[in-house]
Amino acid sequence: MSKSIRTISTDGFSNLPDEVAHRVILFLSMEDISRLSVASKRCRQLCISTPFLKFDIMPYVHNATKRARLMDYIDRFLFLRKGMDAQSCCIRWYRQISEEYRVFSWLHNAVTLNVKNLDLYIRLASGLHLTLPSSLLCSTSLESLVMSFYDNGTGILKTPSPFTTFQSPSSLKELKLKSVRLDESFGTWISSYCKLLKKLSLERIKGTTCIVITSSSLEELVISSQDNSLLHLHVSAEMLRIMALDWRFHSPNNRVLQLSTPKLKTLTWTGNLLNLSVVENMKDLILSKIFPMHFPGVNSAPWNLFHVIRAACNCRFLSLYDHCIKDLFKLGCSPIVFADLLRLHIWNTGSSTNLEPSLTSFLEGAPNLRWLSIGRVIIKTCYDMGEEVVRCRTVRGRELQDLPFLCNLTFVTIEVIGQDNNELELIEFLLKNAQNLKKMIVFFSYYLRSDFSRGISGYEKASSDAEVDFQML
Repeated sequence: MSKSIRTISTDGFSNLPDEVAHRVILFLSMEDISRLSVASKRCRQLCISTPFLKFDIMPYVHNATKRARLMDYIDRFLFLRKGMDAQSCCIRWYRQISEEYRVFSWLHNAVTLNVKNLDLYIRLASGLHLTLPSSLLCSTSLESLVMSFYDNGTGILKTPSPFTTFQSPSSLKELKLKSVRLDESFGTWISSYCKLLKKLSLERIKGTTCIVITSSSLEELVISSQDNSLLHLHVSAEMLRIMALDWRFHSPNNRVLQLSTPKLKTLTWTGNLLNLSVVENMKDLILSKIFPMHFPGVNSAPWNLFHVIRAACNCRFLSLYDHCIKDLFKLGCSPIVFADLLRLHIWNTGSSTNLEPSLTSFLEGAPNLRWLSIGRVIIKTCYDMGEEVVRCRTVRGRELQDLPFLCNLTFVTIEVIGQDNNELELIEFLLKNAQNLKKMIVFFSYYLRSDFSRGISGYEKASSDAEVDFQML
């Protein structure tokens, strides 16, 4: 009996269905897989046939013996698979020139094994470059490709020539590149051959001067350029819904940005601003987050900000830095009209004081605003249905008294650090004048007087449904 029980307990893994056992193996390192594969014939078969390949050389950067032994095992492992298809492959490698051919052979194997998801993470010493084989982009089975380079190294990706190595359309649906230098034909390749591509992320691209993307399938786009090399960016994507842009440079001269994205719903813009050229009005825009770097000495920056925010005037949710509100006010223009704006989040950077006049001017163009938030900290509340709420601080109520958005205000969060008259005045004013207010959350410091909450609870309320909730920071 004891022998039977012992056999069952040690054979539990082998008795699992293949798909379950493969999911367990997914969490093991290659070193652990090599040990498991010698436990039994069944374990060996499960290890070799796993559709989830993970070759992580990073833990053995400083151990040449174990590193060489592991790489030998991976070579044998791929040989024993005898061409069995794989679903995913992840390679993590710290570049050694002597090992380059072996890693490239693994990549070639991944392509021939009809891998659908390929993740490649490579650490390069600062200043080094690695040219990746264009065959990675020629796979007809690959649906997701991630290539990331770290430690200030740069990957060089050469797109396939349409007249030689690449004739069939790509099956890629998602492409993410980080710290990669693209050649000038990259945009042409995306436009001509990636007809199924839905997500494209180009993070910290280097040495690329021009990107032109035309796509009828692209839905999400992330572009980050921080090395001052990108001069021209043109995006024409009729199905694009989400776009994030982080473009940093020393001077806006000779730089061009043009968007044709009529169905864009979410726009996030950080870094420097350009005079945005929009071919079609972004009438479907729901959320805009505009967080530019502040350059007080650049005369064109406020006008570029004005053009960008005006292009986003149809949005319903808007997030801005506080200095953006002040920069717009200094231009002396009429307030931009946000007829559909429901929520305004103003991030307190600590660089702007006396925000009231500029905020009052800005809110004149937002008659239907329901949420006004000023602060730094994001919180989550069940009342907000998981949306982001920002704590509100230091706006005096009397500055907002005649603005039409007050009749639509339904939810407020306020952060009270000290017993400041401005903050208490704002709380009292909103409770007294917001006729449709449903809930106010007051976050307060632990060292405030014990009668702090009782004093606020005694304020007059215009809305009988208004609920005030106190939460300690």
